[in-house]
Amino acid sequence: MKEEIIKYIELKFKYLQFEAVEKIGEARAKIFFDVVFLFLFFCFLIFVGFTSALVLNALFESTYLGFVTVTVGLVLIMLLMLWKRKTILTRIMQNYLDRNIPS
Repeated sequence: MKEEIIKYIELKFKYLQFEAVEKIGEARAKIFFDVVFLFLFFCFLIFVGFTSALVLNALFESTYLGFVTVTVGLVLIMLLMLWKRKTILTRIMQNYLDRNIPS
């Protein structure tokens, strides 16, 4: 009986180790995907910004006015996000909690 209890505890411990390794693997995969996705999204935004600026340059018949317009637009977006950051973070956190915490 004592040996069976020891064997059960050892198996339970190994099971918990496998569970932990699985969860760590899932977390690593998610973090890796998020980093790659953010990098590609950042590259996409850079190219969209340059393209928009060059199109606006042609529209305004200027060599710099398109870049100024895109820069001002991005600064306004950043200021708006800073102004509303508490609301944005609250919504993101609430969405995360709703998806990951069972009720």
